Amino acid sequence: MLASATRHSARLVKAAVTPLARTMASASQYDTLTVSQVADYVAHVQLNRPERANALNKQMWAEIRAVFEELSDDPDTRAVVVSGSGKGFTGGLDLQVCIEMHANVVVQFCACSWW
Repeated sequence: MLASATRHSARLVKAAVTPLARTMASASQYDTLTVSQVADYVAHVQLNRPERANALNKQMWAEIRAVFEELSDDPDTRAVVVSGSGKGFTGGLDLQVCIEMHANVVVQFCACSWW
């Protein structure tokens, strides 16, 4: 069992050259994600904000949505592995986003005519 798992893992490390892999590698269209095709029918999406513990901000949310929409339409992708760069997967929601959202709510609340 262990030997077959090792052989299977070794196959996942090889980079497959598919239309998706060529497109995403050349486009570098994502600032907060790294996307690659690591094996036949397997894409790898890596959160790439290690300086902020891969915390999710508005840009990352938008890019995650875009990449998964693209991958869902790709016939060469049947599975997606998601990981984080650096020491951990993710620190969760970027607190700066919470501060900005809170400020917007306060401004909208104070602007209400019934206040």
